[in-house]
Amino acid sequence: MDCPHCGGPIDGGRRKPIEHAYIDDRWHAIVVGDEIRRLTASQWRLLLLLRERFRRFVPLEFLAQWSAANPEDGGDIVTLRLMVMRVRAKLAGSPLGIATLHGVGYGLFPVEELKTSGYGKGRRFTTAVEPEVNLIGERHGRW
Repeated sequence: MDCPHCGGPIDGGRRKPIEHAYIDDRWHAIVVGDEIRRLTASQWRLLLLLRERFRRFVPLEFLAQWSAANPEDGGDIVTLRLMVMRVRAKLAGSPLGIATLHGVGYGLFPVEELKTSGYGKGRRFTTAVEPEVNLIGERHGRW
């Protein structure tokens, strides 16, 4: 069945997050070698949202709202950015990483599909190799 508004397929089932040996769903943790890196509830919701949309960018506003402790509050972009930074640090050493598409959002990608570039004052940015192929979001007219 197709959506009468956008023409896309309607799937009543919830998206299934990717499964990976480095991600422990039972304990809400990332396991790298012998190290178990536990995530807070908000960090876990963020990672779950990104896993459900693997290899696609997700809008900042959507991530901020649905990774917040109370989604009805709408979330906060600054808090989201801090959370992404912390989840990125916990993913270090695993084959997955979070990419940034500035002005749009974040996405979870395999590390080999990411490139890291430096930008003043020691800050690093991680982007996907071909972001235009993996782009989703309201601003671009599709989810």
